[in-house]
Amino acid sequence: AESRAHLAEVSATNAALRRANAELEASRAALAESEARLRIALEAAQMANWEWDAIGDATWGSPGREALYGRKPGSLRTRDEMLAAVHPEDRAMAAGAIRRALARPPGQDEHEAAEFRVVHADGSVRWLRSQGRVTARDPVTGRALRGAGVTFDVTARRTAELAAARALAELRAVYDTAPVGLGLLDVEGRLLNQNARLAAMLGLPPGSAAAETASASRGGLALGEVLPAAARDKMRAAHRR
Repeated sequence: AESRAHLAEVSATNAALRRANAELEASRAALAESEARLRIALEAAQMANWEWDAIGDATWGSPGREALYGRKPGSLRTRDEMLAAVHPEDRAMAAGAIRRALARPPGQDEHEAAEFRVVHADGSVRWLRSQGRVTARDPVTGRALRGAGVTFDVTARRTAELAAARALAELRAVYDTAPVGLGLLDVEGRLLNQNARLAAMLGLPPGSAAAETASASRGGLALGEVLPAAARDKMRAAHRR
């Protein structure tokens, strides 16, 4: 009887172990599948996550992190190596974001971000955005122990922004140097902006923002304040139409 009881106990233990192993394998498979989906999503978004051990100054992250910087796998192992990969003109700004994150007091760890350029081996310049926060601190001293975040490619957006800024500057140059008076009115007929020629015509100070500064409290300078009396009614009627 004791032998049969012992065998039954061993059998039950073996069955429990088999179930535990099956659950462990299922968890491992689910984790591997989740990691694969995350890796595909990061690659599609030209993004990589990273972690940083502040005490040992060791940095690691998802596959492709170094490729965003135009560097070989395993080449960005420390903070200094990462900063060295940043364009020299943007390096101080990127380092400043790290200092701000480390300087935050415990309990106020918010994300810090920096956008900077990197130069790839082929000479192409890419824009990256890296953002992260301190994730662990010494409970006694408050010293930062670890940090984590993401880095992603924002070249397309920055290129579009630069192109838009150039186009706006060109338009502004045409606007400011046009030989005719040009102005921007709101729906109430207030002059929000005018070029130098219109400012001269209306006797306003030079500069495209003169009307804005002249009557900022009212949201713009009413044309009635600067037009001759004989022209006011005609202008108002035209504006209404």
